[in-house]
Amino acid sequence: MPEEPSLMIVISTAPEHAAYDIGHALINEHLVACINLIPVRSMYMWEEKFCTERELLMMMKTTSEKFSEVENRILALHPYDVPEILGFPVPQGTESYVSWVLQSVSAPPEGID
Repeated sequence: MPEEPSLMIVISTAPEHAAYDIGHALINEHLVACINLIPVRSMYMWEEKFCTERELLMMMKTTSEKFSEVENRILALHPYDVPEILGFPVPQGTESYVSWVLQSVSAPPEGID
């Protein structure tokens, strides 16, 4: 019997407009079940300059099997040269929520979407 897909949280930050576009695409393409958008202020060094930006932290729920597809779509849609994309395994969750995530990221039936 094949092993059940494992849950994963993927995080990334993006400017507000980009976060909405990325989120819309990932959900419509059934790559993630949902995304929490959390306002943050990021501070970092880029090209020898100190930067601070208002961004949205995208906390996305998916499966480890979908990580590469999620990563590729974020890279294609993100305005940054080096976007943050980190994946964390989820070792436990309520059965009903885990089932919902798995159902949400499975391919829709032919002709539906």
